[in-house]
Parts: sequence; C-alpha cells; structure tokens
Amino acid sequence: MYTLKYVNFRGNQLSGAFPSFIFNKSSLQDLDFSYNALSGEIPANICSNLPFLESISLSQNMFHGGIPSTLSNCKYLEILSLSINNLLGAIPKEIGNLTKLKELYLGYSGLQGEIPREFGNLAELELMALQVSNLQGEIPQELANLTGLEVLKLDKIFLTGEIPPEIHNLHNLKLLDLSHNKLVGAVPATIFNMSTLTGLGLQSNSLSGSLSSIADVQLPNLEELRLWSNNFSGTIPRVIFNASKLSVLELGINSFSGFIPNTFGNLRNLRLLTLHYNYLTSSNLELSFLSSFSNCKSLTYIGLSNNPLDGILPRMSMGNLSHSLEYFDLSYCNVSGGFPEEIGNLTNLIGIYLRGNKLNGSIPITLGKLQKLQGLHLEDNKLEGPIPDDICRLTKLYELGLSGNKLSGSIPACFSNLASLGTLSLGSNKLTSIPLTIWNLKSMLYLNFSSNFFTGPLPLDIGNLKVLIGIDFSTNNFSDVIPTVIGGLTNLQYLFLGYNRLQGSISESFGDLISLKSLNLSNNNLSRSIPISLEKLSYLEDLDLSFNKLKGEIPKGGSFGNFSAKSFEGNELLCGSPNLQVPPCKTSIHHKSRKNVLLLGIVLPLSTIFIIVVILLIVRYRKRVKQPPNDANMPPIATCRRFSYLELC
Repeated sequence: MYTLKYVNFRGNQLSGAFPSFIFNKSSLQDLDFSYNALSGEIPANICSNLPFLESISLSQNMFHGGIPSTLSNCKYLEILSLSINNLLGAIPKEIGNLTKLKELYLGYSGLQGEIPREFGNLAELELMALQVSNLQGEIPQELANLTGLEVLKLDKIFLTGEIPPEIHNLHNLKLLDLSHNKLVGAVPATIFNMSTLTGLGLQSNSLSGSLSSIADVQLPNLEELRLWSNNFSGTIPRVIFNASKLSVLELGINSFSGFIPNTFGNLRNLRLLTLHYNYLTSSNLELSFLSSFSNCKSLTYIGLSNNPLDGILPRMSMGNLSHSLEYFDLSYCNVSGGFPEEIGNLTNLIGIYLRGNKLNGSIPITLGKLQKLQGLHLEDNKLEGPIPDDICRLTKLYELGLSGNKLSGSIPACFSNLASLGTLSLGSNKLTSIPLTIWNLKSMLYLNFSSNFFTGPLPLDIGNLKVLIGIDFSTNNFSDVIPTVIGGLTNLQYLFLGYNRLQGSISESFGDLISLKSLNLSNNNLSRSIPISLEKLSYLEDLDLSFNKLKGEIPKGGSFGNFSAKSFEGNELLCGSPNLQVPPCKTSIHHKSRKNVLLLGIVLPLSTIFIIVVILLIVRYRKRVKQPPNDANMPPIATCRRFSYLELC
C-alpha cells in the first residue's frame, strides 16, 4: 500500500481555510502550501494529526492570529516557514523545544514581543530569519549557543541594546544581518575575527566608536560589508583591505575622517563602494586615491558625495576608471578644475553626479559617447558657454540637471531627440531662448527654466506636456497672458510663474488643476479678481499671489482658509477677511448678486406697473373734473338790483 509522505500545493492560488483533508494523511512528512491565498488561523491540531512532519511551509499566504504553541509537538520538524502572513502576537517559547529544527522563517509579519531565550535550545538550527516584524527587546545572549547557525537575519525590527560579544561563538556564521534596528554601543571587535562571514549588515543603527584600531585580522570570505548610517568615527579601518573577496563596501553617513586610502586597489573584486556623507579628505590636490580604483575592474558604483575632498578632478584617473562603471557620484565635494573629457571613455556610465562643486569651463562634447547615460547632474558649478548639441545623442537620458551654472545661448533645438527625458533643469543660467521643439517632449515630468533671460509669451504648446508634475518658469521676462491650456495639465502639482511680466486675469481653468499643491504667480501684472474656481483645489498647500493688481473679494472656501496675508499682500484692491490684512468688502459679491437680479427682474417691473396704474387713475380723475357742464343743468342766473351813487350815500 502506498504511503503519502509529500504534499506540495506551492503556488496553486488556493484560497479559503487550511484544507482539512490533509489531516487524514498521518504519514505525511513534507507539507508545502506556500504562495497561495489561504486564510484563517493556522490549525492548532496540525501536529497532533500529522506527528511525523519534518517540514511545514505556509509562507506567503493570508493566515492571521497567533502561532499555535502546539507546533512544538512536531518532534521531527526540521523546517518551519510561516513568513509573509498576517500573524500577530508573541512567538511561542515552546518553539524552542523543536530540537531538530534547522530552518526557521517567521519574518514579514506582525509578530510582537521579544525573541524567546528558549531559541538557544535549537542546537541544530542553521538558519533563523525573523526580519521585518514588530519584535523588540535585546538580542538574547542565548543565541550564542547556536554554534551550527549559518544565517541570522534580525533586520528591520526594533532591537535595542548592544550587540552581545558572545556572538563570536557562532563559528559557522556566514551571514549576520542586524540592520535597521536601534542598536547602540561599539561593535565587538571579535565579530571581525569570524572568518566564515561572507556578509555583515549593521547599517541604519546607532552604533558608534572607532573601527580603526582593529588590525591584523583576516576576513578571507567577506564579500559584503554594510555599515552605513551609524555614528562610526576615526579613519577607514585597515582591516577592510584584508578582505580580498569584498565586492560591496558601504560606509556612508557616518563620521569617518582622515585620508581616503590609496589601497582600494587591493580590493580587486570591489563592485560597489559608498563613502558619502563623511569627513574624508584627499592626501593631495590630484585626488590620487581615484587612480587606485583602476585596479577594480568590476567596479560599477562609486559614491563619494558630501566629503570635503578639496581637489581637482584628475583627467587621466577619470579616463582609467573601470569600463564597467555605471554610477559616479562626487557631488558636494568642493572639487574644482575643468570637466575631464576623458570621462567619455566610460561608455557604460548610467549616472554622473557632480552637482555642488566648482567645475569650470565648458561641458565636454565627449559626453555624447555615453549612449547608456540616463542621469547627468552638473547643477551648481561654474560651467559656461553653450549647451553642446552632442547631448542630444544621449537618447536614453531621463534626468538632465544643468541649473546654477553660467550657461548661455539657446536651448538646443535637437533636445526633441531626447524622447525619454522626464526632468529638465536649466534654472539659474544665462539662457535666452526656448525652441518650439521642446514642447514635443511628451514624457516630461519636471521642467525648470527659472532665473534665465527668456522673453515673450508662454507658448500654447505647453499644453502638449500632459504628464507634467512641476513647472518653474519664475524670474524671467515672460509677458502677455497666462495660456488657458495650462488648466488642462491635470497632473500638475507645482506651478511657479512668479517674477515675470505676465498680465491679464488668472484663468478660471486653473480650477481644473486638481492635483495642484503649490501655486506662485507673485510679482507680475495680473489683474481682475481671483477666480472662485480655485476653491476646488483641495490639495493646494502653498499659494502666493502677492504684488499683482488683483481686485475684488478673496475667496473663502476650499484651502483659502489656510492661507495667510502674505499670500495676497501688494494687491491694494483686494478685500475680504480682516485676518488677511485687507479692507472688508462693501458688498458681498456672492450673496448680493442674486438680490440684484431679484431687484432688477421682479421689484423694478412691479414698481413700474404700479406707477403706470397710478398715472392712469390720476389722468382719468382730472378728465372728470375739467369736463364742461351741460346747459340744461346750469342753475338760472340771478338778476341783481342796481343802486345809484346817491342812494348809497
């Protein structure tokens, strides 16, 4: 008779509760329902019905509730995988009774509480993964008993306290990941004596102290060392250069100081290097350490930004860097001199970041050779001259940042070839004209032409850029009216047109910019009233209409209740609420307009009719009074006696 030992429904899109028919298979050893949509609670009787289970895999489902403590009844269990579920509550300490357990996966869940000290009883455990959960507390010293452990992943939880020095007892440990926690204190030097380590991740904690005193240690198998975002100080530790297999070295966002060593060439397998946001310097003006990187033939990423290097970008060293280099970041390093033409030799470059330096001269035409380039950031330097047409050959370019230089002339018309361009930043230069072809770049997201010498009206073709998120045309000499087509850019979040010579009214179509967060139209010649349609902009956080010629009542609805007087100052004919430091409105435009309509449409016609009736009555009455009498009705005329003068005397 056939005995069922393995059930594998991995990735079969099953839903509903845990299937009860499985409980009839008492001989089952391997149960795999991973990558489904099963829900409900994990059955508490799973081990009482299936006592011979050696592997339970229920990861990446929708199970909720707690982990049943009865799982400890599976005495033969070697693999327990419950990760990526909606599990809550504490990890049952009874799991520590599974003495045959070799692999434990409980990560990516809502588990709480501390790591059970009973886990120190799992003598045969080789892998423990509890990452990305709500666990907290300190690292139990008892974990040092797991001498067979090869992988320990406790990253992205809420561990506190110090790293226990006993951890060096894990003589077989290959990967130790304690990153993204709240660990403090110094790193035990004994960790660097763990010759089996291939990966050490301590990044994003609050670890401190100097590592430069650690010496005479061999790390023959270390391939990845991540220490970024801590409080380490001192010089770059020499022990690093003994790790001949090192491919990833991340020391950024610390307080390392001193010279960048010229010994990086010893790390011939180095693929990724980040030293950014430290206090590192160069031993000489020529940045000689860069030449040592020429030995690192697999190097793809160099990140040295935000260090006070204070040197000149060396031409030969740049040209001799690894041809596999994809990203080169020397931003904000106080580097001066010309832009080396030799950078055109690095044909696999995807990103060049040299912003915030003192580079001078012109942009080299050799950049046109970098056909894979997607990001070119040269902002805030001293580059001058025209923008070379050779940049138009970079058809994969997505970000082009040239702001804050001294570039002059026209924007090249061939920019229309850059069909993938999403960000174009040319602000704070001396550019004078914009080609009409720019408005054919329909993938554009951010457009910055601020602080240049552009003139004339804003082009109607700007309405072609339907996916635009940000526009900054401020501090130029743009004139005429604001095109109503801007109201059709419904994805727009930022619109800055301040400090120009724009005139006319603010279009009612601005009320259709439903995504708008910030609007600046200050220091122009805009007139008429603020459109009521702006009340519909529920996401509007910043508004600046100051120093124009606007008049009428300031709207009250929508986001207008959140704006201060600063948003409207310099518009002498505006009126509204006293807290906006404008005079009160004499009549309310909104409420009295309807009354005016009633007055003109109803009251006035009725009054006119009444007056006409009264006049007719008066006329009719007067006609009666003045009508001549009939002779027949006249009374007889009385004959009067006459007296003489003598009689009267």
